[in-house]
Amino acid sequence: MELTVTLLTTGPLDDEDQYMEDVERALRGLKVETRRVIDVNIADVPRQVRVLDDKHYQAGDHFQNPLDGRDD
Repeated sequence: MELTVTLLTTGPLDDEDQYMEDVERALRGLKVETRRVIDVNIADVPRQVRVLDDKHYQAGDHFQNPLDGRDD
């Protein structure tokens, strides 16, 4: 199965390369139901990098109000 996932994270992005390595490592170790992630392909560099206020963020907000102002 192949799927595209958008990750929204908190905090500043100090070292993009290290961050991408950490995300890939974390996803490779993930298990969903009875399936284990065996490979990860991060095709694009992070975009729309800005600090969000996670205290006021609710799951799904990004998809209802995209960061770039477009309705994707």
